[in-house]
Order: sequence, then structure tokens, then C-alpha cells
Amino acid sequence: MSARRSGLARSMLGWVALLLCAGGAAAEAPDAPSVEVLFEVRLCADDESAAVEIHVEQQGGQLRRLRFALPDERMRGFEGDGEIREASGEVVWVLPRLGGSLRYMAVVDHLRDPAEYDARCTDDWALLRGSDLVPIATATVVEGSVARTRLRFRLPSGWQVVTPFEAIEPRLYRIDRPGRLFEAPRGWIMAGDLRVLDAEIGSTRVTFASPAGQETRDRDRRALLRWALPVLNEILGTASRRWLVVSADDPMWRGGLSGPDSLYLHADRPLIAPDDTSPLLHEIVHVAMGAEAGPESDWIVEGLAELYSLELLRRAGALSGPEWERALAGMRKEAAGVESLAEGPTTGDATKRAVLVLHELDRRIRSVTKGDASLDDVLRRLVEGDREPLTKDGLQRLVESLSGDSMDSFFGSLPD
Repeated sequence: MSARRSGLARSMLGWVALLLCAGGAAAEAPDAPSVEVLFEVRLCADDESAAVEIHVEQQGGQLRRLRFALPDERMRGFEGDGEIREASGEVVWVLPRLGGSLRYMAVVDHLRDPAEYDARCTDDWALLRGSDLVPIATATVVEGSVARTRLRFRLPSGWQVVTPFEAIEPRLYRIDRPGRLFEAPRGWIMAGDLRVLDAEIGSTRVTFASPAGQETRDRDRRALLRWALPVLNEILGTASRRWLVVSADDPMWRGGLSGPDSLYLHADRPLIAPDDTSPLLHEIVHVAMGAEAGPESDWIVEGLAELYSLELLRRAGALSGPEWERALAGMRKEAAGVESLAEGPTTGDATKRAVLVLHELDRRIRSVTKGDASLDDVLRRLVEGDREPLTKDGLQRLVESLSGDSMDSFFGSLPD
């Protein structure tokens, strides 16, 4: 459950302002009707709540309706122009023809478990995802409409901000996603009194950020990515333009979480764990894949991220062949009691079992294709694909299309 405080009035101390214009279409006709959305978030520096306003400007009804899904009670008090309908789990905003404004309150602070946060706003810094401020929305639009997406910050004195987005000018960012008209900011955002470290690794700009005064070993993380990121880019055959790595100490959640072009990692997570996997590289693989797990298929996404955290270390020369084999042997021992891969979120020993299954799948693909294909090609296809939720059946179809052979015996033998 998320924490709450009183004092949600507009007179909150310290503000962060965000500007969002309707999401970008892949191609824009010269005379196509346009929509712009000003998305403002006033984030209090000493409270865990934000006042959110969405201001729409349009030529004549191009953006007709926004339907927001509200998975919990962190957003409330919707009011504004046009028609606003609130029902269980959703809010529908029917916009005036020439646009208008929608306002609501959002709780930023969120406990992932009883003592650890996965979103937090303090007197000195804020760490959150765009989805903590803007719920998932579906838009009803006139066909052929086009849009731009912008994100602007206005910060309390002494604060700075980092995002995974392209900077247009100081504190103004472009958010473009081809094929989407209405696009909200997603991924990790950090603002406040920060320590920021930038690195150019090949063609990728990586920004590391953490609260000033906290020890997060960002230089060590930068060094590890200088070894491993070129290997990952070679596997995928492509490279992202920019990534953001944010980190903080307690009471933030003591794990890692990925987002679009960005990831969060707790300050105390090691570069390389005792089992020779890397929490940082695990999340980096998640970011690169961008894959969402379908029903009972979390083991595929988690297993790929864990396996390739090992594989990147091996190919970068940080793990020798014997060390790699010992790591797999340790996983076989610890995963021996795992009877199911399909039950709930995949963690711990179940992740190790998933690594072993996928390692064997890689061996099968290489054997059938006489080395012409491997699990690398599966990973590459996932990155290049349409990003539909990944399932066991979908993985089997993908592997069979690469290998040209039936994989019924392999996938039929997997523990349910």
C-alpha cells in the first residue's frame, strides 16, 4: 500500500513542471491536423503527492477522449473542462472540441513492501517513474491526426533533473514514439540535489544519477558497462542512443527495476553477485529487450536477463570458461528442487532453473542449425519485434522459425 500524507493543496513547497505534447506519429502530412498537450506535474519537495494538470490544444476535436486506467487509489480528485466520468478502476475524459484541461492529485511515495519504496519524494530528491504520475491511457482520435511530445521541468532552487529522453534545451525534452498519437512519459525520472555522471560508451550515452551524499559506486558501474555494453550491442546488432541508471540507498527497494531506456538499482547491489551474475547487467538486458511477460511466462524474461548477465561477463572476458561452468554448476545445485516455472513472478532458484532451461535451448538451436543460429538470434528477434507479451508458445514459434525444426519435444518436456 502507498503511504499518504495530508497537505495536497496547490500551495505545496517546491515544484517540478513537466510538459507533454501528444505522442508522435511515424510520418506527418504537411496539412495534417495537430494536437498538443501540456502536461504539468507540480511535485512537492516535502510531500509525497503531486498536482497533475493536462492542458490540450487542438484545431478541432482531433483528440476526442482519454480513458485512464487506475490500478490503485494513488490518483484522485479529477476535475476540469469537458465531461469527466469516474468509475471503478478508470476515469474517462471527453475533451472539448478546442481542447481543455484536466487536473488531479497523484501520490508519489509508494511502498513496494512494508519498509521499502519503489517511488519516493524527499526534501532533497525525488525518484519515480512516469507511470507514477500518469496512468496508462487509451486515446480516441481522428484518423490522420499528428502530434509532438515534449517534457519540460521547472524545479525548486538548487534542483536538477535527469531523464532517459532527448534534451531539446535545458529542462526541455522530446518524447517520441512512432505510431502513437498520445504518449505519456515512461521510464525513470530523478530530480533534486543529485550527483550525475555521464559516459559515452560507443554510440550510447549513459547517465548515472543518485542523491548527493549517497555512495552508489557509479564509476564502478560505468567501468563494467564499458566492457559489457559493446558486447550486448554486438549481439543485438543495434545500440540505444541514451540510457539512464538511477540509484539510491535505503529506504528504497533493495533490488533492481527496469523501464524504457532506464533502470533503477539499489545503492548496495554488487557489480557481480556471489553466483557470478550481475544485477546491473541483468537490468540492462531487461532494458534492451523491452520484453513483457505473458501469462505464466515470467520465467522466460527473467531467465534471459539472468543468463545474458552471465554471458556478457564471459564474452567481455570478466569470466573465464571454467568460472562460467562453475556458475552453471552452482545453479544446477540450487535449482534442483524447482518443480514449476509458471507459478507467479520468477525469482531466486526459479530464475536459476530458467537460466538452465534457456541454456539448454541455446544448445539445441546450435545443434539443429549446425551453429548457424543461437539464442542470440532469439534475443535479437525479441528486440526487433512488435513487443507483444512473451509466452512459452510464442517463444517456441520464434525458435522454430529460426531453426526450421520442430521443438515440440523440448518445450513439451518443460515443467509447468
